[in-house]
Amino acid sequence: MKRRVIISMVILMIFFLCLIPEKAFYSDGGTVQWKSIIYSITKYNAIIEENEYMVGYEVEVFGITIYDNTHIIKTK
Repeated sequence: MKRRVIISMVILMIFFLCLIPEKAFYSDGGTVQWKSIIYSITKYNAIIEENEYMVGYEVEVFGITIYDNTHIIKTK
């Protein structure tokens, strides 16, 4: 019985460690990405060309995009 409890605790700790994200900053205008083993959240603020930049959020779980509202804004 005690062995089951210890194994369950170890599995839970490993699962929760997989949820801790790493924060990365990109030098493309201000894009920030929070990435862990299980999920990834990206906040885009990227300069594409002189008069265009991309903004929005993208959420991925196990590499599958579940939310994407990125769009390109053109300025004069």
